[in-house]
Amino acid sequence: MVRNMISSVASSLAPLKNNLHASLSGLHWVTKLNWALLVSFTFTWLLFQKKLLPKPVSKVVSKLFFYPTFPITALMRAGNYWTKLDDTLILGCAPMDILGHPTALYNLGVRGVVNMCNEYPGPIAKYSTLGIKQLYLPTLDHYEPSLEFMKAAVDFIEEHKARGELVYVHCKAAHGRAASIALCWMMKQNSGKTAKELNNVLSSKRKVRKTLFEQPNVRAFERSLAQK
Repeated sequence: MVRNMISSVASSLAPLKNNLHASLSGLHWVTKLNWALLVSFTFTWLLFQKKLLPKPVSKVVSKLFFYPTFPITALMRAGNYWTKLDDTLILGCAPMDILGHPTALYNLGVRGVVNMCNEYPGPIAKYSTLGIKQLYLPTLDHYEPSLEFMKAAVDFIEEHKARGELVYVHCKAAHGRAASIALCWMMKQNSGKTAKELNNVLSSKRKVRKTLFEQPNVRAFERSLAQK
């Protein structure tokens, strides 16, 4: 009788056992897939960081990875999200409406934004509501802005300076693209100093690339100032 009861219980548990086995097998497959995706994500990101991907591919990758990797950028810049460089220009990371950045910048006196992110168009709707004008100069991450973009950005900043307004220049982390624009602005305002000297000044105020002055387009901008 006991044997029959055990057999009956075992029979009733058989479907549950099969379902559990199927669930575990499915979980194992999902785990493998997650690991494969993580490895692929990391490998692709490293190739992108090292500029080893074709430019068209890099444009897609930069847009796909912007939001997933942005928390890392924000954490690394915690407490120093932006830096005021002079009476006109503020250099910082990509502003997020969800974090209240546009309103905070507006309250600081910012009325113009230079956005260097190819991967992020910025909080355009919020800018419109606040009356902030954005100059969008999309530049691929890890590449320097064109000479034309540098000149356009400096002219834009000068227009706001003439009205006594602040300008916020940003890329994703304010390390390369936006920092190049900031350096060009500093060169325009300090004609007696070299790009290398001003790069050192900029680096003392905020963590930026210390070799910005060696970039071809920065050098071209410096030469264009000398010709005037």
